Amino acid sequence: MDILDYVEKAVKQGKSCYVNFKTNTIRIGRKTIMKDGETEYDISFAKSEDPVKELHKLYEMYKYSIPSAKEESKRKGYFTALAMDDISDERLVTAVERSLAKARLEVWFVCAKLNNSLIWNSDQNTFFWQSDKYPELIVLKDWLM
Repeated sequence: MDILDYVEKAVKQGKSCYVNFKTNTIRIGRKTIMKDGETEYDISFAKSEDPVKELHKLYEMYKYSIPSAKEESKRKGYFTALAMDDISDERLVTAVERSLAKARLEVWFVCAKLNNSLIWNSDQNTFFWQSDKYPELIVLKDWLM
């Protein structure tokens, strides 16, 4: 089974998803399903010819996702999303729940990193990468090393 299918199913059932980019750990509820990048689940879904395009797609889904009271009270994640009042009605019609969008984005990120689809450009002399399309989308070098 692919790890994203497992995570999506669990999050839709109300379980929480915790991802740590530095330790390559994914936890669903109290169950650790990836530790130090090791997992019994398939992570090949995250292989991408154009990882920046995929990152933008998943980030946009997260940015315009529907927050819940439970999600808003949790710790802040790696990426920023808009508050409910800042999302247009047109976007709300097609938006997904924030906890699901966050899980998709963060799980894809870790798996793409482990697949070497998402790698740090060693010629870049900064400690972060900032998207031209979404300036608030920032990836720290530490997350990929």
